[in-house]
Amino acid sequence: MAPITLNYTPTYTTTWMNSSKVTEKVYEYITEETDNACEEIPESACREAPGNFFLNAANGSLTKLAEVVASPGLVLPWLLASAGAPASLSGFLVPVHRGGALIPQLAVSGYIRAFSKRKWFWVAAGVAQAASLGLMVPSVLLFNGLTSGILVVILLAVFSMASGVGSVSFKDVLAKTIPKGKRGTLLSVRAAAGGLLALFAGLKKQMAQRGVAGMP
Repeated sequence: MAPITLNYTPTYTTTWMNSSKVTEKVYEYITEETDNACEEIPESACREAPGNFFLNAANGSLTKLAEVVASPGLVLPWLLASAGAPASLSGFLVPVHRGGALIPQLAVSGYIRAFSKRKWFWVAAGVAQAASLGLMVPSVLLFNGLTSGILVVILLAVFSMASGVGSVSFKDVLAKTIPKGKRGTLLSVRAAAGGLLALFAGLKKQMAQRGVAGMP
């Protein structure tokens, strides 16, 4: 009697393989994949390019949303006013935002280049940005007036400096993980998806304000 061989593929493995194939198909459709697209990046990175493309796009979309949430020209002045902070603090928001994003690029770019793996600077920058935005909420809820205003300005400075550091390391990660001919498409997808998220967030905020205004 011949032995019976059972071929069993775990469900999660099959699901992952199907998901990977779908990702590759969508990637090829969006970027118009060609045979020589991966000439300038390692072969290992080329195999992971579809997944890296969409992870990078998701990161960029959420970063765009974060920039809108931390807008020094619209959202944060309203936040400071609602907390009773002095109006003079609103004048610091735009300079802190722009200066905080540009100065670190000049200060740390040489230091970052000394590391062979620079993706962790990008990761750390994202964590710092998320933390600084998250801490703005208790800064306004737990404190009032001048104290809450100063805390928000300080957290904006941290957010902006993290953005500057992330920008330097992002360019290196982009060059090592995404084929050269696909980077423009990636940046377009990041901007478009981020804009849609920002629009949705604005609509939700407006609906919430109308709901509060209509309450007895």
